[in-house]
Amino acid sequence: MPARLSQFASCSVGECALQEAVLKAEDLEKASHIEKPIQPSTQTIAVNSDKPFSAFSSRHKWMIVGLASMAAIFAPMSSNIYVPAIPVVSQDFNKSTQDIDLTLTIYL
Repeated sequence: MPARLSQFASCSVGECALQEAVLKAEDLEKASHIEKPIQPSTQTIAVNSDKPFSAFSSRHKWMIVGLASMAAIFAPMSSNIYVPAIPVVSQDFNKSTQDIDLTLTIYL
């Protein structure tokens, strides 16, 4: 049995709890003296303020803009193709115009 814990062998429950709390407090106090404070860094980092940082190259930026533009054009273009054909589609499938409108809503 460790020396610090041997003193608890002859104490009552309340006294042991109190002694244990005192020992924990002492351990925390000792540990706080051991830890060293964090020192601020003295290194300087050169920052080029002329051009903002970007993770993407110029080529990748243009590719992202192009893909986003095509995606933005796709929905209006496909609805302009589909809407004039709604009466024909509703007659061919023997469904109401509202049912065919619902397919357009779900598609877009």
